[in-house]
Amino acid sequence: MVVGVVAGQAAYAEPPPTRHFVVLHYQGQEVPFRPEFDSAIQEALRRASGGPVNVYFESLDAFNFPAASQSGLVAEYLQAKYAGRRVDALIAISDGAVSFARQHRDIFANAPIVAVAQTTPLDAGDDLTGLRWHSSNGDMLRLVLRLLPDTERIYLVDGALQPHEDLEAAFGDDVAALGRHLDVEYLLDLPIRDLVERLKRIPSRSVVCFRNQTMRDRSTTIDLRDGLAEVLRVSPVPVFSFTGQLIGMGMVGVYQWQVETDSDLIAAMASSIANGVSARDIPTREMTIRSALDWRQLQRWHVPQGRIPPESLVLFYQPSFFELYRRYVIAGLLVFAVQTCLIAGLLVQRSRRRGAEQILVGKEAHLRTSYERIRDLAGRLITAQEAERSRIARELHDDACQEVAGVAVDISNLLHRGVSREPAVQQALSSVHTRVTGLAESLRLLSHDLHPSVLQHIGLVAALEAHCAEAERHYDVQIRLVTDGEVEPTEPAVALALFRITQEALGNAARHGQARHATVALARSDDDLTLSVADDGVGFDIAGARQNGGLGLVSMEERARLVKGDVTIRSQLQQGTTIDVRVPINGADDPHVIFH
Repeated sequence: MVVGVVAGQAAYAEPPPTRHFVVLHYQGQEVPFRPEFDSAIQEALRRASGGPVNVYFESLDAFNFPAASQSGLVAEYLQAKYAGRRVDALIAISDGAVSFARQHRDIFANAPIVAVAQTTPLDAGDDLTGLRWHSSNGDMLRLVLRLLPDTERIYLVDGALQPHEDLEAAFGDDVAALGRHLDVEYLLDLPIRDLVERLKRIPSRSVVCFRNQTMRDRSTTIDLRDGLAEVLRVSPVPVFSFTGQLIGMGMVGVYQWQVETDSDLIAAMASSIANGVSARDIPTREMTIRSALDWRQLQRWHVPQGRIPPESLVLFYQPSFFELYRRYVIAGLLVFAVQTCLIAGLLVQRSRRRGAEQILVGKEAHLRTSYERIRDLAGRLITAQEAERSRIARELHDDACQEVAGVAVDISNLLHRGVSREPAVQQALSSVHTRVTGLAESLRLLSHDLHPSVLQHIGLVAALEAHCAEAERHYDVQIRLVTDGEVEPTEPAVALALFRITQEALGNAARHGQARHATVALARSDDDLTLSVADDGVGFDIAGARQNGGLGLVSMEERARLVKGDVTIRSQLQQGTTIDVRVPINGADDPHVIFH
C-alpha cells in the first residue's frame, strides 16, 4: 500500500526538492496504534520538511503471514516495488521491522534508518538512530500494586504463532526488581479455547497482564481485539494491558505510547537525515510512555481515587452529579440557604408577631373591659345626674318655689291693706314684691331646666317648642323648630335623651358659637328618629375640642349611646355647626337609663 502526500509548491523560482519517506511496520492494520500513528507521522513529516513530501506505508504483516516473511516473498515484492526509487529515510516501527530493514537495505536505496525498537541496539555505529522502546513491564507491575495492593498473583497472557523472545526471563527479572514476592503464571502461546478455560479458574487477589493473543489455534490467527475481548469476557479479576490503544474495551489500565508527541520527534529525525545530517550524529531518544486508566473499571473494581498516580491519564471519567452541575448545585444550595434563612426569619418573626398579637389581644381585651366599664360608669353618671336633677327640681318646685310664692302673696296683701300710708314704705314693699316675684320665676325656670316635667305631661315636641321659646328669650337667638310626621317617641328615655341633646346643642350654639339663627328638625324614618340641630355660628375645631376635654360633645354622644343611638357632628370655622342624632324609637333598654 502506498499513500502519497504532496505539499503545495511554494512560490519560489527553485522549489525545494520532494522528500521521500517509507514507514515500515512489522504488524498489519490489525495493530491498534496503526491508524493514529500513520495519520500523526504523515502530518508531522509534512510540517518538519517544509516542502513537498511523499510518504509510503508498508507492512510485513508478520503476525498474519509469518511464513511469507520467512521465505523472502515480502522482500521480493518490496524489491520490485522500490526498484529505482529514491528513499531519503526509512522509518522502521518495532524490532522486527528494524531487523528486516537492516537485512535488506538495498531494497530502500540504502537509506538511513529511524527506528522505534525495544531490543535492537541503536548505538551500534550503523547508519541508524531513533527512539528506544521503553520496557513497561516494571512500570506496569508497580501500577498494578499501587492500585491493587492486595495482589498476590500475576497471570501474563501472550499468545502468537511466531516465536518470540525469552519473555519469561525478562518479565521475571522485572518482578524480582519489585522487592516483593508475587506468584507469576505464564499463559503463553495457548489456543484461545485453552486460554479461556485457564482464565476461568483464576483465584481472587490476582491480576491478568495482557500482552498479546493473536492465536486462535495452532495454525490460524485471531484479531488482537477479538483475543482481548475473550480474555475480558471470562476473566474474574482485573485486566491490565501493554497495548495502550485498546484502552476502553474493559481493561483497568495500560501503558500508552504518546503517538502525537513521538511522531514529531521521529519526523524531525527523518527530515534532518533527508537534509543531509548523518543518522550517527542524531542522538537517540526514549519513547514517551504514559499510564492510562479507565475510570469505569476503577469504579468496578473499587479502586479508591487516592491510589491513582497523579501523572496517569484517566479516561472515560464519569463526573458525579455535583461535578456536572456544580454551578447549579452551588446556586441551588445558596438559594436554599437564603430561603432557609428567610423562612427561619419569617418563622421567628411569625412567632414574635404571634406573641405580640397575644399581648395586644390581652391588652385589647383589658382596654375593652376598661372602656366598657368607663362607658358603663358614664351611663351611670348621666343616669345619676338626671336622678339628682329630678330630685333637686322637685324640691325647688315643691318647697322653695312655694315658699317664695307665699312670701310674694303676703307682700301683695300688705300692699293692698295699706298697712302704712307713708310713700316710702309703700315703695319699699312694692320693690320687695317685684324682686320676690322675679325670684319665684327664676326658681321655676331653674326647676324646669333641671328636669323638664313637661316631657311627662305633653311630650317631646311640646317640650322642644317651650324650650326653643325660652332659649330665644334668654339668648336672643331666632330658633325654628321643624317636625315631620309622627315623631313622638314611645320611650321616655329616648325623649329625655333627644331633649337634653337639643338643650346642650342650642346652649353651645348661643354661648360659644355666637349663632344668630338655629334650626331644630325632628323626623322619623322607619323605626328611627332623627334629630338635627344646625346653627350659623362661627363653628369650631372638633378634634381640638375633644383634645381640650370638652364635656358637651362627650355628654351628647353618651346620651345617644344610652338609647342605642349615634351622634354625627359637622363643623367648619365660620360656617356653622350641624349635629345629627339617630336613635331607635324603642332604643332605651339600658337598665341604667332612668326617667323621673
